[in-house]
Amino acid sequence: TPSGDNAVRSCLRLMKIDTSSLTVSKTLDVGDFQTYFYYPAIQTDGSNNLIAVFSGSSASQSLPVYASTGYASVYASGQLAGSSGFGIPVLIKSGGSTYTPSSRRFGDYSGAAIDPDGQTVWVAGEYALSPSEWGTAIAEVGF
Repeated sequence: TPSGDNAVRSCLRLMKIDTSSLTVSKTLDVGDFQTYFYYPAIQTDGSNNLIAVFSGSSASQSLPVYASTGYASVYASGQLAGSSGFGIPVLIKSGGSTYTPSSRRFGDYSGAAIDPDGQTVWVAGEYALSPSEWGTAIAEVGF
C-alpha cells in the first residue's frame, strides 16, 4: 500500500544481491498513490546509475503530476549511484485507450540495454494503443 493510499497496489520491488554471499543487500520499493506499476526492466549505465523502465496505470482521474492518463503507459526512472532515493517516474509514452483484450494479452514486458557509449540507456515498454492492441515505445534515457 503506497504512502497516503488506502488500497493495495502493484508496485516495483528492486533488490540488489550480493553475489559473494548470495544475500539481499538492498531492497527498493517503488509505488505511488492510486497508481499501479508493473513489468519493470533495469539497467545500470557506465557510472553505475540505475535506470528502470516499466508500465503504469491508474483507474483514478486524480493521477500523480507525472502521469497524463489512467491508461497503461510507459515510464522510466532511476537512482543515482550512491543515493538512496528513486527518482520521480518520467512519462515516456502515454497510453491512448483502455485495454480490453479479446485474444491478446497486454504486452507484459519491458527492456533496457546500455548503449556502446557507456552512459546512455535505451528502454522499451508497452502501452495501451487501442482497446485491443498494445504498442511499444522506445526511448533513450540517461542522467
